Amino acid sequence: MMRHLAPLISALLLIAPAVTAQTTGTTRTGNSCPLPDFDYLYASHLDTDSLRIGVRRHARPFSYYSENLREVWSAAPQAPLALRNYTGYMSKICDAVLADMRVSAPANSTSLSYDDVKVVDLDCAIHWDDLNGTPKPSRLEYLGDKIDILCDPATITNARRHGFILSPPLFLSGMGLINRGAAKIGNRGCPPKPLIGYVRNTTAALSGIPKVLEANELKSFSDLLRAYVRDQTNTCSTALSTSVVVQSYETHAKAAEAFCKGEFFYYIGDREIITYNARNIPGCGAEIEGAGQSYSNDRYAIYGKISHRDGAEIRDLRIARFFEILSQKVVVSPSLLDTAYESTFYEKPSRKLESFYWNIRGPRQP
Repeated sequence: MMRHLAPLISALLLIAPAVTAQTTGTTRTGNSCPLPDFDYLYASHLDTDSLRIGVRRHARPFSYYSENLREVWSAAPQAPLALRNYTGYMSKICDAVLADMRVSAPANSTSLSYDDVKVVDLDCAIHWDDLNGTPKPSRLEYLGDKIDILCDPATITNARRHGFILSPPLFLSGMGLINRGAAKIGNRGCPPKPLIGYVRNTTAALSGIPKVLEANELKSFSDLLRAYVRDQTNTCSTALSTSVVVQSYETHAKAAEAFCKGEFFYYIGDREIITYNARNIPGCGAEIEGAGQSYSNDRYAIYGKISHRDGAEIRDLRIARFFEILSQKVVVSPSLLDTAYESTFYEKPSRKLESFYWNIRGPRQP
């Protein structure tokens, strides 16, 4: 009994700051983190069998929380992530695999009921850990600790290949900039407000500004951006004022809201994510313009990690089974990728994305 008290006491200590954050943060529906629930704590500290799925609250259109049931039930309605109001392109892919696992367990594996699936909101987990003084550098650090499978738009990089299970590539995006057509900046040497906004703990945070410099874009501000990259100098001054050059935000929801309020000029990140989030702000979509080229070709995948812990053999089998089914459902036609795309974006994929799909699953069958 005593060994179970630590995580429960920790949960009680988190309650007060979580309530404060919920009441002082944004009031838009679904943005506030709920209190740490028992599923999250139980799956993290005590349970060795349940499959722990990491989702996002603020990564539209790939993994997010929504109280709009039409968004949530657009695909795989009887699946565990949708039942918890999480949806988006990557969430729908995971839900489809989990639904298949419930009905197709081979004789040498173990069956899966939805009671065996624990859903962990990583945006909230990061929020709670920051309040508790135990922050992690990235979402992937939760793999093997609080989650087994990460269902969010995680970019494939060389550094992330080691120590994880990696799905086939599931989406092709590109890092880029958007700006608001009504907010022209001109050629001023020091902008009157932040030049660029981005979301912390994303690929844009690590390599976005260098890629802008490599593309020789925003030439009038290249000296400011080089100073930011080289020396971490993040201010510029005029005779009248001093301003920040680059501003970071906790989530895309907060960054998009600030962008649409005109609090910074250029929003950098994966194009589909930043455009979707900005268009989700009322009155902002019609003003959005692309500012130049895409600076990268980023492939998204689902990441997992097997624990190899004594007593966790059932969980490890379920993780392996998840990736087996996912690989099967992605590389055939009709592909799971097509279903997830059509129920999320409601528009034809770009020529580049369609070519990517063709290379993953071959010609599309009717």
